[in-house]
Amino acid sequence: MPASTSSPALPDPNGRRVPYPRGTATTLHLIEEQARATPDADALYYDGATLSYRELDRRANSLAAMLVDHGARRETLLPLLVSDGMELPLAMVAAMKAGVPFIPFDPGWPRERIGALLRGLGTDIAVVSPRTPAPAAGCARALVADHRKLDGTDAAPAGGRPGRTDLAYGFFTSGTTGLPKCTLNVHRGLLNRFLYMTRRFGAGHVALQNSRSVFDSSLWQLLWPLTMGGSVVMPRRDGLLDLERTVDQIGRHGVTITDFVPSIFTVLVDLLASDPALVRAAGSLRHVLLGGEAINVEAVRRFHGLLPGTAITNTYGPTEASIGSVFHTVTAGGAVAAPATRYPSAAPSTTPRRWSWTPRCGVWARARPARSSSAATAWGWATSATRSGPGRRSCPTPSPTSPATASTAPATSATTGPTAACTSWGGATTSSRCAGCGSNRRRSSGRC
Repeated sequence: MPASTSSPALPDPNGRRVPYPRGTATTLHLIEEQARATPDADALYYDGATLSYRELDRRANSLAAMLVDHGARRETLLPLLVSDGMELPLAMVAAMKAGVPFIPFDPGWPRERIGALLRGLGTDIAVVSPRTPAPAAGCARALVADHRKLDGTDAAPAGGRPGRTDLAYGFFTSGTTGLPKCTLNVHRGLLNRFLYMTRRFGAGHVALQNSRSVFDSSLWQLLWPLTMGGSVVMPRRDGLLDLERTVDQIGRHGVTITDFVPSIFTVLVDLLASDPALVRAAGSLRHVLLGGEAINVEAVRRFHGLLPGTAITNTYGPTEASIGSVFHTVTAGGAVAAPATRYPSAAPSTTPRRWSWTPRCGVWARARPARSSSAATAWGWATSATRSGPGRRSCPTPSPTSPATASTAPATSATTGPTAACTSWGGATTSSRCAGCGSNRRRSSGRC
């Protein structure tokens, strides 16, 4: 088909293109600019206490200097053994100021799991808070971050400013297809996500952190509002989810945006329908994001009937895509099942890249830019790695008696996931062998 004929019928699968801001701005720069513009505005709420933008910025500077003094460097993957409280976003901003990528851990994980993941990351430094359980804090050389005891300073550590191509953060996968992998993302991808959310939803929002810190959706709830003059409400995580308390916090703080897993959202709708006072308390909500599961159509319709002024957005995207890649606004009478609106992708010269770290093989795997219409690659990333990057270490040969190789049956996995024998996915597309462990890979199925 001639190009003149095919072009109008085949739009760019990556969606509308929007240029990045000029210069070297990152998410950190946006937060610091907001601290200068509105220093006395409330940035964080937790358990009856608040931190202003000025206090957040000054204390993050102090914590960043402590990180550098503690030995944190650009190549350090910094675990955050902090589940909630002011110290969580404070540590994230401080890590950015020190130029160090952060990785949230759950302090409630078994000590053995925390220790294994720390060894896999090759680091013995971790940030903890006064509420971090002693067994978890004892797994590493702990740097205690207590926002009440940090002496603020106006100056961040010299030389720590991150660039857009530097690593920003990582999240461990669940490990359902093998060993947990740490998916790493760069500042450029995070910036793209936050800028898009501001264009779509507007500025000045009060966001409620509904996601636990080890899920990447918590990242936009904790950091995105700080880039556009909003504020973050963080609940205490001292037991099971209490939806009545959640609604109370929405009403007390005037929360305008948050997200729910659809199964929890369905229970929330039942709760709202049972008590008109709760509907009034939730009246400040302007946007609710749903993701992670299939939406309950009837629950969405009932919610629209209770709070017709609140927009519902269905979201989708893998952790590799800087939190997500697809948005779809759900209308009262429209379809709800199929997300449709992709993020605008960056220009080719600014296409973000994704890295992943595999504890067993110790391999940095860098993903190639892609031009796929798949929602999972809407930001221009492929799910299989093409070459190993800096910091690669040799992949140990599995023992014949190890669980990974004890069986002679072929390893099974999803086409985009690791097998039991190799979790690195560092193989080059021009080779039939995995660059991580050297095993043969069936190219037709994408398995080792």
